[in-house]
Amino acid sequence: MEKIKEEIDGIKYESVFSKDLKFKCKRCAFCCYSDDIEIDQDDITRIENNTQFKSRNFVDNSKSSKRLKHNDGPCMFLENNSCSIHKFRPKTCRNFPYKVFFEEVNMAYLDIIHACPSVVMNDSEENEIDFNKLVFKTYKEIERDPKLLSFMGRMKDKIKDNIDKKLVVEKVLSHLFSELSNPFDGYKLAFSLNESRKKIKKLKFSVVDQIIQDVKNVDFKPSIEEFNRSSLDMLSLFETLKSVDITDMSIYFIKKTDKGIEFISKGKTKKIDEKKLYKNQVSLDEYSGILGDYLLSLWNKKIMEYESYTYVLEQLKLGNEVSTLGFQLDFYKHALMFLNMVLLILMDAKMVKEINADIVKEAIIMTDPFLLSLTSQVRRFYNA
Repeated sequence: MEKIKEEIDGIKYESVFSKDLKFKCKRCAFCCYSDDIEIDQDDITRIENNTQFKSRNFVDNSKSSKRLKHNDGPCMFLENNSCSIHKFRPKTCRNFPYKVFFEEVNMAYLDIIHACPSVVMNDSEENEIDFNKLVFKTYKEIERDPKLLSFMGRMKDKIKDNIDKKLVVEKVLSHLFSELSNPFDGYKLAFSLNESRKKIKKLKFSVVDQIIQDVKNVDFKPSIEEFNRSSLDMLSLFETLKSVDITDMSIYFIKKTDKGIEFISKGKTKKIDEKKLYKNQVSLDEYSGILGDYLLSLWNKKIMEYESYTYVLEQLKLGNEVSTLGFQLDFYKHALMFLNMVLLILMDAKMVKEINADIVKEAIIMTDPFLLSLTSQVRRFYNA
């Protein structure tokens, strides 16, 4: 994969995604349904000074950092499928689907969010966002707080003995996703690789083959029915899941209610019999590469790396030993359960017997916003 590698005013930056990936907004407004839009004081001041809105109307202070207020529906600024404050919108919206991470003062990384039809379809001929401007503007915004510029580096230094070599991790994960015929088999392999990895104190190239070979000796008990049941139980963790129908760019929703699972699209609600899905098995067939490439790309994400380092640091403080590969394999188990749940529901809701490329892409759009919070949510779920 050839990445973007550029420099602007002495600041080097590179992408964690292929330079062939192009983004051009499709005006579907799917991103306007996000309930996790971070804003800062600059955003608040700009909106207050240029619109009739006051911070009390749009700022949610209930979380660790400020967010746009969100009800069960689209952003309060969305009107006729367009942003009513587009010129003064928050930086998160302005930069979407990209994020910039600085590991050093003069080194930045471009990350991308897959919760966007344009990203998963990758059918645009040109890129709508100027990366030079994005990187330089981000640098100027965080330059006021030098601590932010070195935060990732300081965290990495604290857990350096628990960071597995990137190429070694990629070899293990490539083995996992090259055999991704269905989420259930992927889950079993991720579980087995994690159990095998626990026997190795320090991960090296010389022991990777041993880890892969040892998976045959790991005892795995759950059946496909138990796996599906646990996957579908995850829906109770979320108020609403949403995605975009790639054929017409309409937004649809999945909800778990007292009456069961609901699929809501174009003003119509379809009831889904959850128990009927327990014995089904999702077969990815020729579309396994789409899902495998996406899951493998998560390892390269700086957003994911930050979550990985944070989790390892938390465990070390609790006196628990954990490696970055151990975290990744644990994370992918939960991710495969989540994707299995989404694919089971979508196949039933859309009344198809076999997976197709559009359903896989729509599942990725639905899954991506939740993956970064998935591990903590699942830990809470299993400890309940």
